[in-house]
Amino acid sequence: MTGVIQFFMNRQNHANTLGREEKAAAERLQHEKLVAEKKLRCERYFIATQLVLMLETFAAACSDVAVSGVDLHGKILPGINALSPQLSYDGTEGDWRAVPDFLLDRIRELPVLCANAEALIRYVNERVDDVRGGSINMRT
Repeated sequence: MTGVIQFFMNRQNHANTLGREEKAAAERLQHEKLVAEKKLRCERYFIATQLVLMLETFAAACSDVAVSGVDLHGKILPGINALSPQLSYDGTEGDWRAVPDFLLDRIRELPVLCANAEALIRYVNERVDDVRGGSINMRT
């Protein structure tokens, strides 16, 4: 009889120990998940802060280019060409894997969009110069 009681007590103790270990493992896993999410948020915040500062600087340089050929009264001054600012991510640090894919694609697409805009500006500027010079027939 004592052996049977001892057997059932050992079985119950073993079940209780397994339950505690499973609960502890689940809590450890939950804690690791929270730590990983916090690290990911911090990394995204760090990269976003760097990008905002870099893009503000780039936007200010673009606005300087936009007003470089205009006088104080809004008249366009011929022959002034300011250099276009270049967008570079060389100064940004951090783990770029933290940035979502769709956003990373948009960020990496910006230099291509800038190059396209610059080509369009050059094209329009050439056409304006042709119109000012009288080489384009405006009736056609």
